[in-house]
Amino acid sequence: MATQPETVYAPDLDAGPRMNDAPRRKRVTRSPEARLRAAFDEPVDTVSAYLRRIGEVPLLDRRGEQRVAREIEEGTSLVFDALLALPYGRRELLDSSRRLLEDLNYRCQVLETDDCPADLDDESVEKDLEKFHGDLQAARARWETARDAVARGEMPEGPEGETSPERLCRARNDLFRLFKEFGFGHRILRRAVTTIGRRAADVKRARRQLQRVARPAGIEWQELACACREGRSVAGVSDSMTRRLGEAVQVVDEALAEIGSTAEELLCREDELQSGRMRADDARALMILANLRLVVSIAKRYSNRSMPLLDLIQEGNIGLMKAVEKFEYRRGHKFSTYATWWIRQSITRALADQGRTIRIPVHLVETLNRITRARVELEHALSREPTHEEIAERLEVPVETVSRTLKLARTPVSLETPVGDDEDTQLSDFIADEHTSTPEEIASRQSLRAATRELLDSLTDREARILRKRFGILERRNYTLEEVGRYLQLTRERIRQIEAKAIEKLRAPGRTSEVLDAWSGLGG
Repeated sequence: MATQPETVYAPDLDAGPRMNDAPRRKRVTRSPEARLRAAFDEPVDTVSAYLRRIGEVPLLDRRGEQRVAREIEEGTSLVFDALLALPYGRRELLDSSRRLLEDLNYRCQVLETDDCPADLDDESVEKDLEKFHGDLQAARARWETARDAVARGEMPEGPEGETSPERLCRARNDLFRLFKEFGFGHRILRRAVTTIGRRAADVKRARRQLQRVARPAGIEWQELACACREGRSVAGVSDSMTRRLGEAVQVVDEALAEIGSTAEELLCREDELQSGRMRADDARALMILANLRLVVSIAKRYSNRSMPLLDLIQEGNIGLMKAVEKFEYRRGHKFSTYATWWIRQSITRALADQGRTIRIPVHLVETLNRITRARVELEHALSREPTHEEIAERLEVPVETVSRTLKLARTPVSLETPVGDDEDTQLSDFIADEHTSTPEEIASRQSLRAATRELLDSLTDREARILRKRFGILERRNYTLEEVGRYLQLTRERIRQIEAKAIEKLRAPGRTSEVLDAWSGLGG
């Protein structure tokens, strides 16, 4: 339906004054283009618009938080079960701890994030991985034993009166709990889900291509797939199309070999994976939306720092998402209490990383904050600026630590800072460049180069070439006697003799005066 022009009323400035001095209004019709242009011309307060939007989202009480967290857990549990049902998923999950210990590349892909230690070979990281590996392999052994017993139809009761299905369920719950408690378990699950989804997409794409060609040819797509796999020609299908379909079938065969299942089972499990992931993602999004106001309230406390408020809010939102991922509702804590720590950590880390022109490590930022607080307290108590020794005594740290931290925390000054009222000059104009040669040095160096070239020209070509290489004149480096000998195809002793003879020529009276004059000009 076409957009109708909008009719508004504007003051009639051409009309004469009325009895009550109120201007008469005349009708003005604005086109849709004019309305759109006016909407873009209006200034938009981004922060106010954002606050208005998040204010429309209802908050969650404690019971609501537990309900949403339970929904996240159940969705993730569906994903976990679907992965265990596929050989590829079992390998990715149950062999992950061993790969984390042995394969550094895999460890970097899983662990290398902003919130993990930078040194992946750190002793604490190694210890955590070894504990995860031991617990996972023990739970894996229990799960595989119970699974095999159920597959054989054995239902004996265990020492605690559990049947095989009950032991299988308990072992599965132990595996799921390990991946939940492991800090990067969700990343291992996500990697496996992504690979299975990509392989399932390959199978669906190839199946659609086969069905599209098989239908006009009057054959089943499974029969067409077998013919393409074997390289046989099919009536009604061109050879070029058969080759293209053969490539698609080969991709499917590789995908099924990697996953270790049939196409039907892969597609069925992929549907379960997507269903569980969507269920968990929807609940996760609801928990995040309901706590965006908490992020704003925390970010406002840091608004007088070196980052804009919107950037602080975005960094806090990242911390909120991590809190949702790691929240354990069974402990009985309120989510806002738990999330506050993650939000604050994300904001303070962003301030440390991005708030300064020259980045300062996080531990030094914390030390600087302690020093700043102590300095303010001492300044109020002493009514003067405290010394470094007094601050160090207050914090019980060495004086060198205080001095070094305050020196590192100095605000850098731009070389393009204007100087003077006219702002025609910059700070860089008043800083001497110690690496640039003076005009006198440049002239003397050119004179030395010309005099040296003239001296070498007075020698034979072979003598000049040997001296240039032996002393690095117009060369990248000095060459040894053996290197020069190989270059000129002469013996080492012959090169030494020619070099000595050439130097003796240059020492003749009067021949080196120009070089000495140029060298004295350089301060040599």
